[in-house]
Amino acid sequence: MVFTDFPTESVTIGGITYGALVMNLEGGSNWGEGGEVLEKTVRIAINRSDITTIPSEGDTATFRSATYKVGTVDEDDTAASIIVNITLPMA
Repeated sequence: MVFTDFPTESVTIGGITYGALVMNLEGGSNWGEGGEVLEKTVRIAINRSDITTIPSEGDTATFRSATYKVGTVDEDDTAASIIVNITLPMA
């Protein structure tokens, strides 16, 4: 099990705090109304057996004291962890 081999960080989604493995953290930009919007995106893995409700796109997530929005959720492999992409728009 990957979660016993690597340190996890706390992420709160829907009021429930999970131990999450940070897979990728990157900054970038997207184009939206009014022009370019800088974003920070974090890809995390949460142990499937720890999740009671699969997060939905748009749910609020708290990670490292910042408020993110859930983007995509990968849950296709029933034997694997849930992969959640969370995004933080940066001013």
